[in-house]
Amino acid sequence: MPSDYDKICRENLEEYGKGTRHLTFLERLYSERTHFIFELLQNAEDARATHVKFDLKADRLEIGHDGRPFDEKDVRGVCGIAEGTKQDDLTQIGKFGIGFKSVYAYTRRPEIHCGDEHFAIDGYIRPVAVTPVAVDSPWTLFVLTFNRDDVSPDTACGEIAQRLKTLNSRTMLFLRHIRQIDWSLHNGAKGGYIRREKPHGTARRVAVTSETMGRRDEETWLVFEAPVVNEISQDPLRVEAAFNLLRDDKTGRESIARAESCELSVFFPTEKPTGLGFLIQGPYRTTPARDNVPKGDEWNRRLVEETASLIGSILGQLRETGMLTVGALETLPIRQPDFLPGTMFRPIFDSVAGTLRTQALIPTDSGEFVTVKRVKLARGGDLRNLFPSETLTVLQGAAESLQWVTPEITEGRTQGLYNYFRQVLNLEEVTPESIVAQMDRRFLESTSDEWLSRFYEFLASQEALWRKPEKAREAPGPARSAPMIRLNDGSHVPPFRSDGSPAAYLDSPLLYGEVPLVKAALLKNEGTRSFLRRLGISEFDVVATVREKLLPIYRATPPPVAVEDHVGHIRLIDKALKKVAAEKRAELISLIRDKPIVRSRNAASGVESFRKPGEVYYENEQLAMYFAGNSNAWFVSDIYPEELAAVLKELGVSQTIRISHPNLSDPQNNTNLPRSNIYYRRGRQGFDPDFNVDGLRHALSFPTAERSAYVWEMIARPYSRQIRGDVEESTFPNFYRSTSRPTWSKMGKMLSECSWLPCDGGFVNPAMLSFGDMPDSFTLDEQLARHLEMKMDDEALLARKAGVDIEILSLLKHISKDQELIAQIRQLVNAKVQKPNFPSRPTPNQDRRAERVARDAAAAPQKTYDERTRSVRSSEPAQDPTTWLCEAYTNSSGQMICQMCEEAMPFKKRDGQYYFESVESVKTLHQEHHALYLALCPLCAAKFKEFVKRDPGAMERFRIALTSAAEPIVSVEVGIEAASIRFVDSHFLDLQTILRGS
Repeated sequence: MPSDYDKICRENLEEYGKGTRHLTFLERLYSERTHFIFELLQNAEDARATHVKFDLKADRLEIGHDGRPFDEKDVRGVCGIAEGTKQDDLTQIGKFGIGFKSVYAYTRRPEIHCGDEHFAIDGYIRPVAVTPVAVDSPWTLFVLTFNRDDVSPDTACGEIAQRLKTLNSRTMLFLRHIRQIDWSLHNGAKGGYIRREKPHGTARRVAVTSETMGRRDEETWLVFEAPVVNEISQDPLRVEAAFNLLRDDKTGRESIARAESCELSVFFPTEKPTGLGFLIQGPYRTTPARDNVPKGDEWNRRLVEETASLIGSILGQLRETGMLTVGALETLPIRQPDFLPGTMFRPIFDSVAGTLRTQALIPTDSGEFVTVKRVKLARGGDLRNLFPSETLTVLQGAAESLQWVTPEITEGRTQGLYNYFRQVLNLEEVTPESIVAQMDRRFLESTSDEWLSRFYEFLASQEALWRKPEKAREAPGPARSAPMIRLNDGSHVPPFRSDGSPAAYLDSPLLYGEVPLVKAALLKNEGTRSFLRRLGISEFDVVATVREKLLPIYRATPPPVAVEDHVGHIRLIDKALKKVAAEKRAELISLIRDKPIVRSRNAASGVESFRKPGEVYYENEQLAMYFAGNSNAWFVSDIYPEELAAVLKELGVSQTIRISHPNLSDPQNNTNLPRSNIYYRRGRQGFDPDFNVDGLRHALSFPTAERSAYVWEMIARPYSRQIRGDVEESTFPNFYRSTSRPTWSKMGKMLSECSWLPCDGGFVNPAMLSFGDMPDSFTLDEQLARHLEMKMDDEALLARKAGVDIEILSLLKHISKDQELIAQIRQLVNAKVQKPNFPSRPTPNQDRRAERVARDAAAAPQKTYDERTRSVRSSEPAQDPTTWLCEAYTNSSGQMICQMCEEAMPFKKRDGQYYFESVESVKTLHQEHHALYLALCPLCAAKFKEFVKRDPGAMERFRIALTSAAEPIVSVEVGIEAASIRFVDSHFLDLQTILRGS
């Protein structure tokens, strides 16, 4: 018997009112009109239907299911508002009264046919009997006629057809009753969805197959569940978690993979994102439109806690069934920003993290699962190969066996999981740097030769582990201090000593006893030998001999060495410098210069002692006079034979007074000075306030006429521009808004304050002396006098400039107006200036001499030529040295000056350009550069080539002098003559830069 529709209608009108306009909001309750399909599927599921059909006609949609038939309660529920039979039953999917109203988006009068019930619904709440339609029992039929004015039948068909074709596996995944959904369209197209499930351990394996126009797709899920105890529902409630399964086409094996866009499901998907890589479902309380799940609801919070507990228990089950793969771990809540404290699903994040921290769930490279305390992350596959479990355990001194996280988890391939292990589970990330830093002598001595060779091969590919710092602030690679070098006796030492010298060598041509050598068995491996060479461990050579056996002798004070042995040591050094390559030569010189290895005599006491080469001078008459009585001055002892003079000079023993010019100039010829508080400082035009001269304080404090003249001529005059100059200061590095102030240099301050210039049998400071009253033996230098602030007498100054006595200058003033007298004097001068006679050797019998010369010429041999192979230098500097030098050494008067004799070039070529020779200054360098060349006149060029370039010793001494010179005037030995090469500042700077960098 059908329900009493009239009664239900009267009661609804009384409940909701006769007008139903206020109920039109139910048509727009959902964001999409096709949402009603889910509401009808919910009704079918709640009715325990197993099969649902959608038949889309041109003017209507017919929906049928084989669930429990309608009764009066269902009629009242479908016509009511929030009065469905399910309103208090959380096992039911939704409140049918509201949900069903979504069909009104397409129809104004839905019909329902089931058993004895055949009715339509007018105005949302008024059931009206209609003509019965035959329906097979126990099927229920819904008929939705497209009769709305605002949605045409064509629009309705298009939207509904699209929704039916795009239902996916998640629509049916969490249903318990519906097994099959079929649909057909008015154009003949058909399709459907079939859900199959079977037990899989404690879970269910759910497969959903979709067929559309002959195309077949299938998704498979592994679904876990846990009951939720409650007092509301008659049937048991549950929370569920579903993991997506993918099948390998080659092996046929299934594994868990991360699913995208995993919204929370309340039987059907909602719009609430979870941030997980798997699906979770439960009977959550939702908003009426089912588009949100209130996180503050107490029941919903409880369901999240129950789900968190379920997920924690699932991990162990996955491990036991072989499903806890890297893919499965990537589905877990591993992105911290998605699960901040206070967010809805944070309990799941905490549950998973707590489970992983306490249970043996971390996959390792051995295939086992261990706890976080027994596993490490490897930064690179080489570490796992080189340090297997046993080796890693020994290295870290762990009580339990340590293992590596599976190599499938790397920062490159699984960055999210890798970061989760580090940042959330606090797994130690073992890097090449950290593991090398852990290596101690105990561990390394316990390893085999074979393992050590493999370790060296590993280091060869990790240069950062053993690099030498290129800058002062860079830290050296940790391997440089690790005791990783195995010696012949099996002991281990670091590769280098504290001073940077090698602590062991590959081979040894012994000169002085035993030396530390790398174990011979290791060197049979060419890879090991190659790496050690790159590291800086080489054969034990003469440099090493000096370092290992000779220099330690001179650490004691006094050194325990006889004179003969000491001279032998210097001979050894001399021999080494002559034989080794340029690189080793520089290393050896650098090594010795800082050691007290030169036997020397004190200039004041005469006591002999060993001093550093840079503290010692070769004594000559001038230096003996200059340093006389100076207890800080030292001269080379007389024990050395003459042939060792060159090597002592090369080591740093000087023949000239040492100049201290500590601050370097920039390309603009400004001297860079240390900062003072907030100020940047520089000396203008090359001035250096720290400029100083060795022994000057003593020489000025104890002056003699001879010593004062020496200081004037050899120190003050050549370096007059360093006596006093301007120092510029600014708070800006580009010296914007700078201020300048005149400043004495250290040398200038001593020259100006000390009483050292001769005057009336005594000595005064420069400010007390008139320039015209200086002794005749002092070379005139007006610029120097002004720097020293001496008193200036113009007439005396003019006489000094002319090189005549002041009386001669007065005489010239008297005769300058007597032209006749001037003419007589000119005749006398010209008579004295006569050219020398040219040599004259006359020939007594010219004809006979001509015959003899002709006869000799006829009998002379013909010239012959042999072809010989020779190497020709084909490279050249990028900039033409000739052009560059011509521009650099042409003065403001248009004269080009020779760098050696400092005279104008002797003649010009036919094109009007000066003739000169560009001569390479240092021939031991391998690079080409125009700054390596000198501009010399023909005579000076010949001297330089003959006496410098053809004499290796002279050439090397010139190179060292160039490199260490503080001023752009460098001494050079030209046979027995003493000469110098003078540079313009830019050339001097360029050349020193190249030499110091080579």
